[in-house]
Amino acid sequence: MNSQGSGGLRVHSHRLQDADIAEAEKKGEGVLTDSFVADEYSRFLVAAKQDEKEAWKRIQETAAFREREKVDGLLEQPHPQFFLLKSVYSHGFLGVSKSDTGSYVLLDKMGKFHQTMKDFRKHGITEKDVMRHSMLTMEWFCKVIDPRRYPHGRFIRVYDFEGFKMQHVRDVGAIKMGTSIVSMIEKHYPERLEKAYVINAPPVLFHLWNIVKRMLDRETVKKFCIVKGKEESCALMQGLMEADMLPVEYGGTLECLEASACEKALYEHISKMNT
Repeated sequence: MNSQGSGGLRVHSHRLQDADIAEAEKKGEGVLTDSFVADEYSRFLVAAKQDEKEAWKRIQETAAFREREKVDGLLEQPHPQFFLLKSVYSHGFLGVSKSDTGSYVLLDKMGKFHQTMKDFRKHGITEKDVMRHSMLTMEWFCKVIDPRRYPHGRFIRVYDFEGFKMQHVRDVGAIKMGTSIVSMIEKHYPERLEKAYVINAPPVLFHLWNIVKRMLDRETVKKFCIVKGKEESCALMQGLMEADMLPVEYGGTLECLEASACEKALYEHISKMNT
């Protein structure tokens, strides 16, 4: 994990330079807050298909979002629901992939998300809580795990749907929450997702995907690849990760997701923030 020190937490905290802000003012696009890492403009510009005016518009919208949601201070705040949320929703960063870009891999265990939703409701965890947790995950990735500048600093997301059943499609709340999170990331953390794989996909998932993809940006949809079957899914994971970073269920030697170096560092940091 690449990082630099900042008040005890190792983060990468470069800001937009004065010249960038001056250029925006010259174009009549207003003054930005200091809440962005230096290379974010490049990511927004790519997301806006090189349309500078549109890129600055999106940056300003994200600046307002970050100020409204107090995103900049997320890593320095206590998160009392963190460990409970992690216990009912299995997800986290495994480590560095074998790809030429050295992108990190984020794994989401989605096959039993219907039970996860029940646990959320049981413990009073709201969609807003899960959304904020997703922001925390993104801040941790962007500032601590991989603060490299564009075109690096992107991750590969793997959604494992083993165990997903037909009746789970009826959970509208789960579908809404999932698409809201993906939409938030694509809007406010553009060009962070390099590729998304849906593995162990049952036939019913293709029906669900036809619904979900209509709610997402076209460029985001292009990054998704669906893989059927246990054997094919394990082969994909083994091609993505070295054995010592891959959980045993996919043919690796990592005891569990929580044992990854990335997750251990995050758990340690949140433990300190919660004391």
